[in-house]
Amino acid sequence: MLIAAIIYTMHYAKKVKAGKYKDDSAVASTFKAIDLKAVPEYTGKRKLIMGIFAFTFLIMIISLIPWSNFRITLFEDFHTWLAGIPVLSNILGVGHNVALGSWYFNEISALFLISALIIAFIYRKGFHEKEVSITDTFIDGSEQLLSVAVIIAVAAAVSIVMRSGGIEDTIIHWGETGLKNSNGGIVGILAYIFYLPLSFIIPSSSGLAAASMPIIAPVADLVGSTKETMIVAFATANGLLNMIAPTIASLMAGLTLAGVSYKTWVKRVLPIMILFVIISLAAVFIMGVI
Repeated sequence: MLIAAIIYTMHYAKKVKAGKYKDDSAVASTFKAIDLKAVPEYTGKRKLIMGIFAFTFLIMIISLIPWSNFRITLFEDFHTWLAGIPVLSNILGVGHNVALGSWYFNEISALFLISALIIAFIYRKGFHEKEVSITDTFIDGSEQLLSVAVIIAVAAAVSIVMRSGGIEDTIIHWGETGLKNSNGGIVGILAYIFYLPLSFIIPSSSGLAAASMPIIAPVADLVGSTKETMIVAFATANGLLNMIAPTIASLMAGLTLAGVSYKTWVKRVLPIMILFVIISLAAVFIMGVI
């Protein structure tokens, strides 16, 4: 897909260079050239902030790796040792968290909150000089995550209702009845087709996974296919819709910045999208067969 996209993009660029497709951009692009003279000075304070930001992500990555699976007990031993210190362990709340390698949403949320507070404290004079509220800045950043959080919550609620009402079992039974005579390749293709309209309805990839995987995974087991095949079908179908569906905020924002209408975008990328579908179906079928 990457090779096909590069070839297609270069072919399009060659035509643009030759003077074609002049009307593709209906309005002027809002992108502006970077004024290197106006770039803020990379001071020691900004270097420190970027260091804290990078260190936060480093801790997050380390915290999500299951070190015990590799027989590395360094972090568990350190956590046990820290928990044995009477006063310090209570101050740090060691008893309310787990060792690195076993972290999840609660611990990671606390990590980024602490990191944000440290950065806000270091750069407090900068906020004051620009007359910008630290709280408002934090809230503005959080607003961008709320829509995804709501979608995930709603998707999870749908899954719970379907499971509690026996609807999920009914769908699985229908899937087993309809697909039990199909081989793994055909099942993967049907799953891909299933995910295309579903990706349009639920644009969030995480929300779509939360809503559908509890149903699709058991169907794969029942018909003798692999969960990996279903995941590839989900990822490729959802990825395709993310590049073309008008419900995708990042796509529409990018088109707006570039000054390109949605109609023009669909018209130009439709050939490569069809090619992506063919490649995806072939990959899913081969995975299901082997």
